[in-house]
Amino acid sequence: MTYQNKVGMMYTGGGSMSSQRVRVQKGFTLIEMMVAIGIACILMMMAIPTMRNWQQEQDLAAKVEAVISELDMARTSAQQMNKMVSIRPLDGSWNKGFQVFVNDSFGADPTTVADSDLLSQFDTIDDKIRLEVLDTAGSNAAGNIRFLPNGMSGLVAVGKTSASGDAVIGLCRVIGGKVHTWRITMRTSGDIDKTRCVKSQGVDCGVCAGL
Repeated sequence: MTYQNKVGMMYTGGGSMSSQRVRVQKGFTLIEMMVAIGIACILMMMAIPTMRNWQQEQDLAAKVEAVISELDMARTSAQQMNKMVSIRPLDGSWNKGFQVFVNDSFGADPTTVADSDLLSQFDTIDDKIRLEVLDTAGSNAAGNIRFLPNGMSGLVAVGKTSASGDAVIGLCRVIGGKVHTWRITMRTSGDIDKTRCVKSQGVDCGVCAGL
């Protein structure tokens, strides 16, 4: 059947204005799919160590910021309460963490801390992260860190009452075969700064020697 529309175009019954093209779609063969999956697996295996290293770097950086926050809190608390605030290693080891507490006496720090005097406790948790405190000479410090009401601070040796100078806090971890080191320097003025160092194992950055 043939008919004519209003503009004079001719149509035939069962037909259409434009012819339809038949598209032939070709799918992946089994071999092609296996090759694609193999390549994807290789890329994932290459990316996993990189992602793991990145995550460990972020964890270490977060620890550094947490330690700095604890130092800032101790200094601010000493000024606000007009009392001396001390920081001492947890269970005798800086690597386990430390306690921040109010210390009313300028004599030797107490052997135990009352719950009412404890302001905060920082736990390292991750045994792959090393936390250590050094004096300005680079020796391991067995004493405590003290903050005075006037904002001054310092590293105090065991059994001593006066500060010996700046305290250096190191947080280190081996990541991807290299030692990632953060060095936090707390000066007697109360100012705090940090630096980052990455070196091969066996070459220290001033802290965490021998890691």
